[in-house]
Amino acid sequence: GPLEVVSRKALSTYAKGWETCHNDPPQEDVYLMACLTQLGVTQVDEFTLLSEQACKTPDWEACESSHVAFHPFKDLIGYKDCESRAEEV
Repeated sequence: GPLEVVSRKALSTYAKGWETCHNDPPQEDVYLMACLTQLGVTQVDEFTLLSEQACKTPDWEACESSHVAFHPFKDLIGYKDCESRAEEV
């Protein structure tokens, strides 16, 4: 997905056991989730962090909500405009 948040404890667990995980991930997010699950890390879904077009978040492109990330912006101009508006809020 466009946003993964990993705790320090989960990252420490990964550092100690990553070599036991499959090394042929289809995507980095799928690999990370599968590896952390294999290592016993509990996944916690938090769907209020991301404002995203695919999730039909209202006015996601305005970048003026309390979300921590906005997705997707496919060009630098759109990204910079979003960044500017988000910093003003």
